[in-house]
Amino acid sequence: MPETTTTWMPRSGFEQVGGFVWLPRLLDKARRARTGDLGEYVSLNRGGMDGIWLRRLKVSPDSIRAWVAEGLDDGAIAERLGEACGMDRAAREQFSRRFVGMLGAVFAMIDAEEGRRPFTFGLRLVRAILNLLP
Repeated sequence: MPETTTTWMPRSGFEQVGGFVWLPRLLDKARRARTGDLGEYVSLNRGGMDGIWLRRLKVSPDSIRAWVAEGLDDGAIAERLGEACGMDRAAREQFSRRFVGMLGAVFAMIDAEEGRRPFTFGLRLVRAILNLLP
């Protein structure tokens, strides 16, 4: 049976590829937007989490759209993104730790709203808060 927009959801913002958190979720939404089957989600909008993530990396939504249009897989896009940002794997992981430190509580709320690991919501929130401490 084909997946519908009512059952489909992008991956968790906590998932990562190539050292970048949020990227798998962003790519899931970008690919669905390209096919016109995004459902209730928004993709690459400047005011949402995608926009915050892209601004922090200084990358244009058009770059992501172009890489998706090329048919690149997640790993290849992560590499292109790293090159565009001038980030090696260690820098990507550091960026991701900071991003989760800043917005991990939001990731956890999104996960809970989407029905993912509802029992770990409190634990993820505590971890996100602890990441903010010096």
